[in-house]
Amino acid sequence: MLDLCTGTGALAVVAARAGAASITVVDVNHRALAAALLERFETLVLNTVVTHGGRAIKNLGDEVLFVTDDPVSAADTALALMDLISAEELMPPMHAGLAYGPVLYRGGDVFGPVVNIAARIAGLARQDSIRVDDAMATALGDTEQFALSPCLPRRVRGYLQLRSHRLRWATSG
Repeated sequence: MLDLCTGTGALAVVAARAGAASITVVDVNHRALAAALLERFETLVLNTVVTHGGRAIKNLGDEVLFVTDDPVSAADTALALMDLISAEELMPPMHAGLAYGPVLYRGGDVFGPVVNIAARIAGLARQDSIRVDDAMATALGDTEQFALSPCLPRRVRGYLQLRSHRLRWATSG
């Protein structure tokens, strides 16, 4: 947890999105379906985040921002959530971005460069994929349950060369 007096500590920040085939863009003639999908998405996200020890900070339509106290929990949460959403018949594919570092927690929200990086990386992630920043990749480097592969640096708003890595479950064998 971040100590606001000393500025020490870190949180993993995750910006999770339902995907390119956004739930909120469902045809206006299918509002009941869109509402049901959003409710199901929110339920899956909130249950998964809490089960893995995280805290949901806010959601905006089919986007959710949550934090966990360690990178392994954040990676477990995001990958488990992607598995759950992929198993849902009508749910659009999701993508997510994770960034690791110090944040300011204030008034039920989180602030700082790590939050912006997580959002930018989520925007770079393709359907059914999760990207992490360099700090997160370094923190996960020694874990056997995850596979990381570097992506080409990309220019995004506020960053000339934002580096990221694709996160997946490690395959056995």
